[in-house]
Amino acid sequence: MPRPANQTEERFDEVSLPEETLRRDTPVLRARVVYLGADKNKSVTMPGQLSVELAEDEAGTALRDNAHRLARQMFEKEYLDLAPDEKAQVDAKKVERRYREMKQAIDAGMTSYDFRRFDATGSLIRERLMPDTAPPHLRGRPFQWVEHAGHIAKFFDLRGPSGEKEFEVTAKPEHMEAMTDFIRRSRRGRASQAADLKETLTGAKY
Repeated sequence: MPRPANQTEERFDEVSLPEETLRRDTPVLRARVVYLGADKNKSVTMPGQLSVELAEDEAGTALRDNAHRLARQMFEKEYLDLAPDEKAQVDAKKVERRYREMKQAIDAGMTSYDFRRFDATGSLIRERLMPDTAPPHLRGRPFQWVEHAGHIAKFFDLRGPSGEKEFEVTAKPEHMEAMTDFIRRSRRGRASQAADLKETLTGAKY
C-alpha cells in the first residue's frame, strides 16, 4: 500500500522514462528507480560508485560542523556520547561551514541498492515506498534514488526471467533529455563491444 506523502518530502512530480525514448546531455543525473517485481528482499549490486567531494562554498547546500572533532579533542569522546553539559561546551565552540558537493560517477568499487519492503522486525520501511502522489501502478512500491548514470541505464534495461520489465525509472521532466541520451549512448557502446567480442571469438583458433 502507498504511504502518504509528508510535507517535508519532495512531492512526486516526475515522469517515467518511456520505452521508445532517447535524445541529448547533462552531467548530473538523478533518478528514482522503482522495483516492479514481487521479491520482498530484492537487492541489486553494480560495479562503480558515486564519488562525492566537498568544496567550501558560502552558497553551498551541504552544511558541516567540527563538533565531532572538538568532542574528541576536548573530552576524548564521540559527540553522541557526551553528557549534556559537555555537549553544551562543544556546541558553544563549534563552527559551521557550507560546502558544495562535487559528484562524479567512477568505475571503482561497488554499489548495492536495497529494495526490501520490510526491515528485520517485519515492519514496512515506509520511507522506501513510493508515495500516494505517484501514478497508481507505482504507489507503495519500493524505490531507491540513483545518481550514477551508468547504473540508471542498467536499471532501465534490466529484465526478469520471462523478459518482463523489472524496474521503472522516473525523473523530473527537465532531466529526461539528458538521461535518455545517456541510455542511448550506453546501448550503442554495449552493442559495439558485443560486436567486437563476436568478431574476436569468430576469428579465434582453438
